[in-house]
Order: sequence, then structure tokens, then C-alpha cells
Amino acid sequence: MSNRTIPRMSPIVFTLLLAASTSWAGPPRSTEPDPRLSDGRATEDLAADRQVVDEQAPGLTIDQLSGCSATILGVYETAGRSAETQGWMGTAFVVGVLGDSLVMVTNRHCLGIDDLATGGGATGGLSEYGLIIEFPSGEMAPVSYCGFFRGVDLAVLVVPASGLAEGEDYTIVPVYEGDDLGVGDEVAASGSPADDYTYYQGTVTFGRISAFRDLDGIPVIQLDAALNHGNSGGPLMVERDGLYYCIGVNTWGTSDETIEGIGFAIDLSRTGEVTSLDDMVLYTADIQGFRSALADAVAGPAAGRGTRVGSGDEGTTGGRGHRVGDPGSTGGSTGGSSGGTTGGVGHRVR
Repeated sequence: MSNRTIPRMSPIVFTLLLAASTSWAGPPRSTEPDPRLSDGRATEDLAADRQVVDEQAPGLTIDQLSGCSATILGVYETAGRSAETQGWMGTAFVVGVLGDSLVMVTNRHCLGIDDLATGGGATGGLSEYGLIIEFPSGEMAPVSYCGFFRGVDLAVLVVPASGLAEGEDYTIVPVYEGDDLGVGDEVAASGSPADDYTYYQGTVTFGRISAFRDLDGIPVIQLDAALNHGNSGGPLMVERDGLYYCIGVNTWGTSDETIEGIGFAIDLSRTGEVTSLDDMVLYTADIQGFRSALADAVAGPAAGRGTRVGSGDEGTTGGRGHRVGDPGSTGGSTGGSSGGTTGGVGHRVR
């Protein structure tokens, strides 16, 4: 890998890049934390590859917002007498490049882990699993490796960059390094909202920050920009001097007769307080890796910790919440094996 000078990055993005650098070097041998994540070698390797300087990455123009997110198309299949196919979709965005791979951020529930770990979908006889990224240009690439936090609804994806060009197929999303965020700041959410028939990649909605909260111990930004099914995992961008920077990962919205128009994004500036590499599970994005990761998720801390509002039950927002892009066949999900034309991947929206 060649030396690259990159701007200073937030602790959570640096954590995700370290995890990606480990999986990029080869598939983890087990779902136990890789020793390289804690003995300093991964940090040294990344530091040797890149010189980190103390400056803010350039922001995106308003015209770049529709192309700063990509669509996740996921599917798993079960065999046997109860064979079925579950498909879903979500959103992800690129935060960096490691060697010949892109590092992308999304929500953990966009991986399909949460639904199975909590019993919301088929629990036995898994026969197939895969994730595909559809970039704004229409180019597609398979996800090679995934990593997710057990206690926070965040995940990292490693995707081969072969044949993809920055500025044409994808845009690296700059994470905001300022400390001046406040209620009333203008924000934009980029993602792929879906209905019963299709998804609308590159949709950008605008609004303002309504509040900063801690829900189930997870720091979140409350906003009034529209978030719909399929938006999960997309970047929440804040406007500064006409340019836009990422401040959060869009995760869920409310859906209730008495409350509407409220969305939540995980706050990247404060997530470093509740995440660590020791709490991350890495796996290859195939059926063998998925089975191991699922076993870890079931055996570990509650998969829904910090994101209860995604279950379709009473949530921490005080009303019924829905995560805006997760699989499954229960209320509030975006997954399902019926009624969809999403590139052959079915999805069902409440």
C-alpha cells in the first residue's frame, strides 16, 4: 500500500478502519477478537501506511449528497422443510480506502444478524448468505468482510474496489471534526428509502437537529429530516459554510399515530465513548462466516441493546419506532420474501 496523507479522523472512524485493516489482511480465524486489534501492530501498520494530519477533510457540495451513499442488498436462505429466502436492503457509505478495498459504514441490523439473533427470522438450516453493494453509478460489488459491535448498532464493511473509481462510482464521506454542533443546525440524510415495489437510491432529505440524547446508553442525534425504510446505515450530514460533513449514521425513525417526523442517527462524535475493538465481531461475508457471527451474537450481549426501537415493540423514543432498513418478517421490518422487485431481493415495508 502506498503512503497517503489523510485528515485527522474521529475515534470511531479510526476504530472502524483498524478493524477493516485486520479483516482486509485475511479472514478472522474465529469470532474471538483478533489479537492484532489490541497489541498495537494493527495501529502501527495503519500509521505506517498513512500520515495523519490535523485538519478537517474537505466537505461535500450539495450536489454530491445524492452520490455519497450506496445501497446494501442482502439475502439469506434456509434449507429443509421450512426453506425460505429473506431479502432486505439498507444504506452504507464509504469512509476510507485500504489498499484495494473500500471501507464502508452502516448499521449492524443491515447485516441480517439482529433479525436471526433475536428470533425474528428463520433460525436454523441457513444455506446461503450474501451482501451486495450497489453504488450510485449502478456498479455493484460483493461485500468481502463485515464487522459489527455487539452493543451498538454500527457495522463496518470491506468491499473490493477493483473497477471502481472515486468521484465516479463512490464518494469518500468526510466525518465532521468540529465541536460546535447544536440544536437547529441544518442537516441532510442521504440513503435508499424503499416502498413495496422499489427503492429510491440517492434520495436526500433535509431538516434540522432537534436534540441530542442518550437512548439505552447510546448517544444519538434527533432530527426532523424524513427517514424511511431503507435509510438505515446512511450518513447524516451537517452543513457548514455551504459544505456538508458526516456527523451520524441514520438508524431509526418513529411511526405512531401520536408522534411522527422524528428520526435518530447514532452520533459519531460521541460513539467512541461506548465502543471498543474488543466489542467487535469480524466475519467473512459468506455463509460460513455468517453462521459463526450469528452464534457469537446469540451467545453474547443482547443483540438489540441500544436499538430496542427497531423491534416493532415499544421503543425508547416514547412511541413505536422502526429501524429503517432491517430484514425480517415481523412488523416494522424492511425484509421479507414477498412483494419486492429490488433487483431480485424481496422486501416488505409496513
